[in-house]
Amino acid sequence: RVSVKAKEVLQQNLHVLPDKIGKMLSHDKEKPAEPQVRIEEEAPGPPRVKVEFCEPFYAVKEGGGDLHVQVRRYDDLTGHVVVKYRTVDGSACREKDYVHVEGTLSFLPNEAIKEIKVQIVDDTEWSNARDFFLALEESRFK
Repeated sequence: RVSVKAKEVLQQNLHVLPDKIGKMLSHDKEKPAEPQVRIEEEAPGPPRVKVEFCEPFYAVKEGGGDLHVQVRRYDDLTGHVVVKYRTVDGSACREKDYVHVEGTLSFLPNEAIKEIKVQIVDDTEWSNARDFFLALEESRFK
């Protein structure tokens, strides 16, 4: 049995906040420092792209043929979106347990679901369950 686990790489459109807690200081020793809150609005920019696997985990028997993994787009569907994908070895090895794939999915306006097909290699020797990963990277409007 070979299984594939969804591995999503979310590198775009993230706002990173520092993980620090600073001490507040006051010049008046009898009065504690007041916490200060600053609200900043995000600068307007392009709409965010959200593309994910329909399921987080897929499993297929070694003699079960090809693995079909669905990818769903979760934004407003009005524009053309592209996302790169590729397989990544886990305990399963490319070309020995599955055929490596990489490419780009292209979602035209109003398209919500695409499919990635991965060929599973059927050998004659018994082995424990093995897994590999699929990565989605660099989703963007085209």
